[in-house]
Amino acid sequence: MIEQIGILLCGVTAVFLSQCEGIKYRRWACIFGLMGQPFWFYATYVANQWGIFMVCFLYLFSWLKGFYTYWPQIWCRIFGHDPKPYHSAHTLKRYAEDHVIETVYCDRCKVNLPPERFV
Repeated sequence: MIEQIGILLCGVTAVFLSQCEGIKYRRWACIFGLMGQPFWFYATYVANQWGIFMVCFLYLFSWLKGFYTYWPQIWCRIFGHDPKPYHSAHTLKRYAEDHVIETVYCDRCKVNLPPERFV
């Protein structure tokens, strides 16, 4: 019963957030989707639903793709990457108070991160 509640809360929240217009809320969809995956794995394993169990891996990889897309600064920290300051004409720049703030580039993830987002 607890796994059904977890699937309901995490799954519905993830789907709802994935349909939001702003990135501020949409980026949280993958977090809730990942939180719901253990409930899916447990429920399908206990019920011997091996086809759905295998589909859970596809959902897991999809939610991980979202995590990599929307939370690259955490992804880099999890894998111990060391992003370096990076300056290039092709690099995205942030402007604040009439000066350029350089981005931080993770060479391993191939992602540009604003320094204030790298927590």
